[in-house]
Amino acid sequence: MRSAITDVLTSGARFIMDRMGSHIGRRIRSRREELGYGEHEFAVLVGVSAERVSEIECGKDRPDAALLVHIASRLETSVAYLFADN
Repeated sequence: MRSAITDVLTSGARFIMDRMGSHIGRRIRSRREELGYGEHEFAVLVGVSAERVSEIECGKDRPDAALLVHIASRLETSVAYLFADN
């Protein structure tokens, strides 16, 4: 049986992960647009579908670590940049 504390912690962690995913997605979109890549063009460059790029940028899909490193590389930046607040 799950306790109320576990439920609160789980929902809090889910909230933080959702917010982080949205933040990373906005950073990816911003940098992609800075470099002049369209969504489809960037998807081909990264090796995923344009739909997946859109979902990542909207925070609906969270890329695993390997894909995040690959995306950062294609965006000519670091993974740390994608997490940064500024």
